[in-house]
Amino acid sequence: MENIINEKIKYMKERLVTENEFQEIIKEIINCDINNQVRIQYILKDKSENEYIYGKKGEGAPNDTKEVKLADGYKLTTSLWGDTLFLSSEKRIELFRAFWNYEFCDSVTGIPTTDRERFMDKCENTFRIWQEEDKKIAFFMMDLDNFKEVNTKYEHQTGTEIISEFSRVLFSVVHSSGILIHQSGDEFNLILSYHAPYEVVHIAEQIRFKVLEHEFKKISGINLTIAIGVYLIEQQNIGFMEARNKAEKAYAPAQRNQEKQRDSIRIDKLENNCVCGKDSLKLAFSRIKCNVYTNVFHNIYLDYLSHYVGDMEINTQSKRRIEEIIKWINPTCDNSIRCTTKSNSWDTEERFSKVEVAFSILQGLLKNKFVEGKTLKFCIADGGKKTSIEIKVDDNDIFDDDIYQLRQEGINWEVENIQIHNEKKDLRQTLLVLSGYQEMDIPDDIFYNIVKVDTRPTIGGQLPDFWEATLSELITNMKKSSNFTDIIVFGDIENTKKVKMYLENIDKWEEEGEFSYKYIAKKIYKSETDIIAFKRKFNGRFYFCKNENEMIDYIYKQCKKDTNFEELQEDIPKKDVNRFLKRKLSYKNIRLGRDCGCKAKTIAEAFPTVLEILRNSSDKSDNSPIIDQAGRQLCEIIDFRILLEKPIEDMYPQHYLNDKKELEKYYNNSFGNDDALFRKAFDKDGQIEAMFNHISTVIQNEEKAYATRRSILVVPNMQESTDYSPLGLVAVW
Repeated sequence: MENIINEKIKYMKERLVTENEFQEIIKEIINCDINNQVRIQYILKDKSENEYIYGKKGEGAPNDTKEVKLADGYKLTTSLWGDTLFLSSEKRIELFRAFWNYEFCDSVTGIPTTDRERFMDKCENTFRIWQEEDKKIAFFMMDLDNFKEVNTKYEHQTGTEIISEFSRVLFSVVHSSGILIHQSGDEFNLILSYHAPYEVVHIAEQIRFKVLEHEFKKISGINLTIAIGVYLIEQQNIGFMEARNKAEKAYAPAQRNQEKQRDSIRIDKLENNCVCGKDSLKLAFSRIKCNVYTNVFHNIYLDYLSHYVGDMEINTQSKRRIEEIIKWINPTCDNSIRCTTKSNSWDTEERFSKVEVAFSILQGLLKNKFVEGKTLKFCIADGGKKTSIEIKVDDNDIFDDDIYQLRQEGINWEVENIQIHNEKKDLRQTLLVLSGYQEMDIPDDIFYNIVKVDTRPTIGGQLPDFWEATLSELITNMKKSSNFTDIIVFGDIENTKKVKMYLENIDKWEEEGEFSYKYIAKKIYKSETDIIAFKRKFNGRFYFCKNENEMIDYIYKQCKKDTNFEELQEDIPKKDVNRFLKRKLSYKNIRLGRDCGCKAKTIAEAFPTVLEILRNSSDKSDNSPIIDQAGRQLCEIIDFRILLEKPIEDMYPQHYLNDKKELEKYYNNSFGNDDALFRKAFDKDGQIEAMFNHISTVIQNEEKAYATRRSILVVPNMQESTDYSPLGLVAVW
């Protein structure tokens, strides 16, 4: 047992550990007791009687208790339940002192100080280790505003006591999340690891509030507030002292002889990429409504404000509290709108528009449980020379401001009386059917999902589009979420005409005829019940957009609607698809091997077999991908190899009989006619003879049989545009 304790003490002597890490160390030690009877607890009290508990108490009275004094009035009581031979009081105290960095603590604050040289080595080592572990690190530099007045007005001892009080106030806030260090005088450092950037502002605001509410003893007439500078380290090779200098620089005056900003926070990091989007209030509102629980602003302050508003109670004091937060951040106003674009980067700039502030507050209210069932009024309205912002919840004012400049075409824009239901399932969402590889200046997370329709069959190969796959995916999305209530179709729709035809004629889906449920079910491999449900829900809810502005207008109108919508009707008859694959697939009896594909008796059987393999490839228990004959992961049927036992029998699958004319037209235009695209190329330079010679050689050479993948023909694509690359070449194997 002693070896384990010594190992933990050595570990903590080499690096700083957080309270959470220390709690885990205690847990590991307790778990070494095979009888599970031992419990260890530490109770730390400061001279303000704040109490901090580490470890876990046992039942009844402890078997051993020891009290010891630390620096600056801190008292430690350590107790053990169970066998006292398991861990002596001396070892328990030694363990805590290693965590507390007792040998480096100063008498004024009772916490470690950077005045000790060996402690600086430990700080540098911790920074190196944390960065090797890919932790995101926030370095805080904090000091008291107006502390010089204390030293001027009062004796030195009073200043010392104020610093002692200040350290206890700081520790009461940050003890569980970070490591507090006394730099010198009234200057303190805090290092912590964070996940989401807004957490850094949250900690800083808690510190600020605690200092504001604290009454410092023995002084009057001096307003002691706190200034905070923070430097964020993300995947950088940076040392402790360099981080401290950057944190101090973050809140230091930009010019000499200027005072630093009091009662404030300033944050910096290596790269501040402010990514602004379209100046579209409609798009901004829609993205906020569709991403209530996501950090969409790419700005540390705006994302924090959203979370702050999301947690606060709504009352007559709400507006004042929000104004105090904004005053504390003290931003410089501009005309940017970040939330209308999606970005992987984010910034710490205290420079953003009042419109962004309004949208940040709106997002917070949309996820606030205290707003549930109440009326939210969110209005940005033209008032002549100025534009007004107003946000209210019932009769409670939340935010208002006048904007003298707002870059937006047609400023007359307002949203009123939005009924908010806080439950996530009530959020209305739109799905996008995107034809072709269309670039959009709209964040994709505004949609529930995006179903991409491949235009390459039509453009590159004169084939009909894969409408079956599109419908199948739409129905799959419907079954996954009832939030998905509307569908937008956009892009190169002229090259996905069959997708367009089936969606535009959804009202004609019937029991019999060209659009019969039975036929669609066989083609898309979904049950008739699901197809009928899809028709009932989305008939009249398809919108074909010509451009992005139309799309934004449509989404905006949907987002303004009441979030309540009808659930699917329950009177839909249960109809299973008449499956064309009669046998259950087993990967053992259809797979030929890593370098092959599958085997089947006829083409009619091969079609559903290949489709079923592709559909189920991601569901296999071993998660192994299907591999084509070149040893690559299979992504498209075009690379799939099939062994047919009876290749000339049953050549048309029953569910493709309706497409016979379309398939024959494709064949004739590509191969059958004398002037067909591929036929003309085959007839040149002995291509056909070369192909048969190659295949004949492969088949006849029994000793050296191999799968041939030789490219024997390259045909230029008929499209003039270069946008379809790599479709410019068509290879026939």
